[in-house]
Amino acid sequence: MLPELVSTLETPESLERRHASRNNAEGPAKFIDRFGRAIVVELVDLSEDGVGVWSSEPAECGSLVTIALPARRSYKRIQLSAKVVECLVTAPGLWRIGFLFDRRLDALELAAALP
Repeated sequence: MLPELVSTLETPESLERRHASRNNAEGPAKFIDRFGRAIVVELVDLSEDGVGVWSSEPAECGSLVTIALPARRSYKRIQLSAKVVECLVTAPGLWRIGFLFDRRLDALELAAALP
């Protein structure tokens, strides 16, 4: 797991952007950027509305991506569209990216994606 370097960069305003409560998350996920590149990321937190990840690649704020979340408990693959709402460099070669989903995860999807 990657270090929690971004905690000092968050402000009260950025914490309130997501309306649903955040759940700690872990494990790999991936997103497909607007150039069609598949980028593997490490989950940090997850809510019905969005996800926060660590990435070795930046993402352009405002861009639309497809994100694939890990599904546990024999659930179908979870793949949905999302918008990049935050991309902060936290260390050389490390970005904290926030994605806002185009729809809310339902309770079964959320449970399947959490550890």
